Amino acid sequence: MQINFLIKITFILLVLSILGYIISVLKEKISLIQGTIVLKNIKANQDTINKIDSIEMELKNKLLRTGDEVKLKLFSGKVVKGIVIGFSEEENKTLFMNTKTKLKEVKFKDIRKVKIISKYGKFFSF
Repeated sequence: MQINFLIKITFILLVLSILGYIISVLKEKISLIQGTIVLKNIKANQDTINKIDSIEMELKNKLLRTGDEVKLKLFSGKVVKGIVIGFSEEENKTLFMNTKTKLKEVKFKDIRKVKIISKYGKFFSF
């Protein structure tokens, strides 16, 4: 009796989690079709967003776009991992990215190597 009840509850929770996932994927697909990029946990203020000139740029022979998750190796030996917010060409070509703890501004001349971890919207490119 109790086993059947637990199986029913587990099945209902599984169905609800799958439906929630499908709804979130459809929401992201609609945003992607409309050309809107949704970044969660962005730590940028309005001044930083105003500095952004471009949302797409080629860096070290790789095309980066806003929303891409990248890992940068700098000439100083540091490794920076985060999500690209945008680019500024006026301020000595600066890449703005959101790391787990804060907003980071990285000059293009300081970047030795770029590795793209995941592309924004890659799930929808067939």
